[in-house]
Amino acid sequence: MVVLFFSSGVRKAENRMRRIIRELGEGVEVFRSLERLSLRFDRPTEDIGVMVFYITSHQILRELFSMRNRIFDLPIILIPPDTKKNTVLEGHKFHPRFIADIESDFEHLSGVLGKLIERHNMYQITIKDIASNKLSNSFH
Repeated sequence: MVVLFFSSGVRKAENRMRRIIRELGEGVEVFRSLERLSLRFDRPTEDIGVMVFYITSHQILRELFSMRNRIFDLPIILIPPDTKKNTVLEGHKFHPRFIADIESDFEHLSGVLGKLIERHNMYQITIKDIASNKLSNSFH
């Protein structure tokens, strides 16, 4: 499983996020442009467990929202450019599992991300168990 991380040009945040994800024992795919992120959605997404969007401007937030039909039903952690009421309301259109403050130290984000990864991994195990039981039952 990988965590898809989009950051609109903030290397410091990218490095913190990589460290958090590495500590959780998962892989990460990093995207710094909406064009490359859009191309990623052209490929299968079953290996993606969680998406983290670190947005530094309202323009990028709007452009990312225009791609919402390609984001599927994957859990999203959103870090919007600010925590003003209108920005947070706009961010809720993504139906994120968690919204973090861009100025935070990501301590809470680490816990939420860990829970989402755990849930994804348990779901994958359940799917594999169901599939293997169906296969083994069909041979009896």
